[in-house]
Amino acid sequence: MKTNLDPFGEHSEPALEQVLDEVKLGASLLHSDAFALSHGERQLLTLGRMLLRQSRIRIFDEPTSNIDAGTDRVIQHLLRSAVAFRSSTQLTIAHRLQTILDCDRILVMDNGRIVEIGPPQKLLSDPESSLSRLESHGRGIIGEEPLSCSISGNEGTEGTTQQDCDIQFI
Repeated sequence: MKTNLDPFGEHSEPALEQVLDEVKLGASLLHSDAFALSHGERQLLTLGRMLLRQSRIRIFDEPTSNIDAGTDRVIQHLLRSAVAFRSSTQLTIAHRLQTILDCDRILVMDNGRIVEIGPPQKLLSDPESSLSRLESHGRGIIGEEPLSCSISGNEGTEGTTQQDCDIQFI
């Protein structure tokens, strides 16, 4: 587990234990086998790895897929409140509307094409909006293919080029 959480050995054991506690896995898992973890626990471990690393851009690809309701709540809370995530731009690809509601902007795609982009509350309040129609039709689950992705981040990241970015994927 320790090597999986900190593959380059950059962090102290107390820092690793703190992160495991923050992602609700518990410090006692630090010396256990990562292969015995459920899918949701592996997602939490990946979030822990992301919390340890400073990055300007973080990409979350379906961070709440195939997990139980309790793990979903933990991930939702971390995505919204972790201090490490506040200082970076987040790109989240999701089916669940709940996963992206707190983002600054949502980009809705259909058949590989952008159909709209804007603040989630503005899009949801417009009955003609694609996002609003999808939400009404699907009750929070958006399509069978990922149709929405959201962008949130701090001011000052616009104009950043790939050369100056440290990008993390989950």
